[in-house]
Amino acid sequence: MSCEDKEIHVNDVGTLFRILITDDDGITYIDISSAIIKQLKFSKPDETVLEVDAEFLTNGADGYIIYTTIEDDLDIVGNWNVQAYIEFADGKKYHSSIKEFKVKENIV
Repeated sequence: MSCEDKEIHVNDVGTLFRILITDDDGITYIDISSAIIKQLKFSKPDETVLEVDAEFLTNGADGYIIYTTIEDDLDIVGNWNVQAYIEFADGKKYHSSIKEFKVKENIV
């Protein structure tokens, strides 16, 4: 599942974030199979940024990168943002659109 498909809670481990890198029209995906850097950048409610290395969903030709959360990633309740970043050997760099999601509290 992607982050849009389910409710996310603080300290969840195993939440899959799936981001599509598209052209300026927001519809046409970019073949990112030759990207040398693949990251997701998370902006937390306290304005700190968590940068993590991402992987291709398949081989990158479909434009998707993914990241699955680990311990301590989702450590603050509130409104978060996520953005993908990719870079190519020829110097081209792309950012995805920014997606907002909410991390909810747990029952103690």
